[in-house]
Amino acid sequence: MDFESLAQKKDGSHPSFHSTRIHALQRENGHNDAASDAFLTPETSTHPLISEVFHHLSRNSADPLTQSWTGISAKTHVLCAQLEVEADLKKRLNAVQQRINSLKSELSEELQAAQTAADQLLSEAALRAEVSRLTYSQLTERLNLNLA
Repeated sequence: MDFESLAQKKDGSHPSFHSTRIHALQRENGHNDAASDAFLTPETSTHPLISEVFHHLSRNSADPLTQSWTGISAKTHVLCAQLEVEADLKKRLNAVQQRINSLKSELSEELQAAQTAADQLLSEAALRAEVSRLTYSQLTERLNLNLA
């Protein structure tokens, strides 16, 4: 298998040299984290400082400083990926929170409508009771007058 086919993403596109280099460096240092691999994107490796780190790493030196930078760059890339995940989760949380607020508002309106309908039925029942009481009172008076 050649380098190009190894660097090819699942969707057929080619990642930047830098993200491919991160994969290679992570594997060389025993970092085989599938979760961080899933978030590797060319956008996270185009930052000027990250590009400079990769420039230093491309020399393939085995000195301790380069090895340190290899670890730092791998962790920096994972951090960038996790920050992207965090931003995505915040967007999703905001959308869920807006939906919750919308549902609360709709529920409040429906409860208010139900309360209004119940109050109206109660008022009608009170009026019917008053009409019944007055009718009973008048009927009782007439019956008492006719009996007397």
